[in-house]
Amino acid sequence: MAAIREAGRQDATLLLGLMRESFETLYRQVGLTPENWPRHVALVGPEWVLEQMDAGNRFFVLEDGGAACGCVALRPADAGAVELRRLAVLPAHRGKGYGRTLVAYVLAEARRMGAQRVTLGMWAADVALRQWYERLGFAVTETLDHPDLPVPVTHMAVDLPARQPAGG
Repeated sequence: MAAIREAGRQDATLLLGLMRESFETLYRQVGLTPENWPRHVALVGPEWVLEQMDAGNRFFVLEDGGAACGCVALRPADAGAVELRRLAVLPAHRGKGYGRTLVAYVLAEARRMGAQRVTLGMWAADVALRQWYERLGFAVTETLDHPDLPVPVTHMAVDLPARQPAGG
């Protein structure tokens, strides 16, 4: 049975490993190098994860049978919004619904935090991933070139329903 737990600072190396292995296909497709994307997770150490935590990112680990299979992060964004970040599922564990489970967890956590919207950014050329997020309720808000990234980024968002009053 899969379970999700909030990661702590002691999990920095675990989180980095999950993200690196999960994003390996992207690295190859993009032609990732230290020159074109020096701060990408493939090229940083565990201290980067700690910096992300210090900047307000909360990481969550999905485990099945005690083994880490994936992770996700969320970060408070502008007023009323939370950003879904670093969704990663190890290739050997894809197709089991873990990505959907991690997104649902972030949406629930965002609601608990009082957010009205969840946003994300993804590699614009990954049409299959964009369509997957669309099936989860996200909609494209814009696609932009970023001067510090070697690929355009598609930004997506989903609005969260307002909380219903108790007993209502």
